[in-house]
Amino acid sequence: MNNEKILKNQKYLFSILNKIKKKYPYLTVIILHEYFRNLFPHDPYIKFKILNPKKRIYNLQISLIKILKNFKNFGSYIINFKNYNLNEELKKKNWRGLW
Repeated sequence: MNNEKILKNQKYLFSILNKIKKKYPYLTVIILHEYFRNLFPHDPYIKFKILNPKKRIYNLQISLIKILKNFKNFGSYIINFKNYNLNEELKKKNWRGLW
């Protein structure tokens, strides 16, 4: 993998994320988190299967671009947190509140 392909994919990935950031804010954060945590090999929680960093980053970029292309078919996941009634919501989730 050469640097030009990696930079081209990164530019394309960020352009997709820029387009969907209002419609899918949670997905944007998750994708960016996954991308940036794989860029740095000093993360103690990731055991890289591919040791070549250029190849690993290129494969990750391709995978994330494919995921984003598939998500364009879904509806919006915008949630208005101000309208939640917390007490009622907890009763619904609590199994004792159902009886």
